Amino acid sequence: MKKISKDLFILIFPLAVCAILYPILPDQIPRSFHINGTKSYMAKEFIFLFGLIPYIIYLRKKK
Repeated sequence: MKKISKDLFILIFPLAVCAILYPILPDQIPRSFHINGTKSYMAKEFIFLFGLIPYIIYLRKKK
């Protein structure tokens, strides 16, 4: 049971933080900065994919 709770926490907590911050984010978020100083942008909806990264890393290390 404790293992399931830890799995759920690692999955839900980053997504909850993303959901809380989502309304205050600009419509486009800088994704990368090129060597010549220009910026690449992404839509703010992609922030939820970044919220899944800790869970994916956790699953990979757990194996």
